[in-house]
Amino acid sequence: MEKRILVVDDNPVLLSQMTLLLEAEGHQVATALDGFSALNMLASLTPDIVFIDLIMPNIGGDNLCRLIRKMPHLKDCFLVVISAAVVEQEFDYRRVGADDCIAKGPLDLMRPRILEVVRQADEVRPIDLETAAGGIETKAARHHTREPLSECHHLESVLESIPDGVMEIREGNVVYANSMAAVMVEMKPEAILGRAFVELFPRRLHHRIAPLLETRPGEIAEFGQDRPLAIHSREIILKCLALAEVGSLLMILTDVTKYKSVQRALKEAMEYSDNILNTMADALRWWC
Repeated sequence: MEKRILVVDDNPVLLSQMTLLLEAEGHQVATALDGFSALNMLASLTPDIVFIDLIMPNIGGDNLCRLIRKMPHLKDCFLVVISAAVVEQEFDYRRVGADDCIAKGPLDLMRPRILEVVRQADEVRPIDLETAAGGIETKAARHHTREPLSECHHLESVLESIPDGVMEIREGNVVYANSMAAVMVEMKPEAILGRAFVELFPRRLHHRIAPLLETRPGEIAEFGQDRPLAIHSREIILKCLALAEVGSLLMILTDVTKYKSVQRALKEAMEYSDNILNTMADALRWWC
C-alpha cells in the first residue's frame, strides 16, 4: 500500500538514498534537513511514517518526536528514530514517543529494516531493542556515533547546569531552550520549540524585544540593563549573540530579580540614612 513518508536527516546523501529506495517501492517521499524545517512542513503535511535522525541541528530528533506527539493531526503517524545509539543501548526511543527505531549505518545494511518498518507500520507490535538494531553492530558504526552523541549530551548537560536561560533562535523561532529558559517564561521546554521568540513574552513587550532579532552576525546586543523586562514576577535582562557560522541567534536570559531587589533596598537605606543625617544637622544648627 502506498504511504506518505517524511525523512528527516541532516545528511543530504542519506536523504537522497532513502528517497530513491522508498519511491522505488511506490511511496510518496518528502525530506527535511533538520527538525525545524520538518516542523514547518508538518504544519500542513500529514505523513503516515516519519523517519527521524536522532542527532540534528535546529531541534534534535528526540524533541521533534515529542512535538509530533502533541499534534492532533499526527496522532496516528508512525515515528521511526534512526540512530546508532540503539546499538549502544544508550537511548530508549519509546521514551520520546517513537514507535520503532533503526540502527544507523550504511544504507545497504539499513535497507532490510527500512522496508520491514514500512510494511509493518500499520501493525501494533511490541518492539525488541535487539531486533530494532537490525544487526548493525560494527565497530565503525558504534565509533561513528558515540563521539557526536557524547558531545551532544555533554553540551546539553553544561547548558542545563548554568543559572541563565539559553535559547537558540533561527528565523525568529526557538529551536533550542534549556530548562532555566523554560522556567523564566513559565512554559515547558517542548512547548517553546518552534514558537516565535517574541510570542514567549507579554504583548506589551514585543516592540521592545523585536529589535534584538535584527542583531547582525558577530555582534552582541543587550537589552534591559537599565530597565529590565518585567515577566511573570521576574526582572530579566536579555543578551543576544548572532552566530555567523550557523546563521542563528543565541539568546541569554538573566534573572536579576534578587539583584534589583537588593539594589532598591540599598538605595532606600541610603536615602533613609541621608534623611537622618540631614535632620541631625538641622537640629545641631538650631541648638547652636
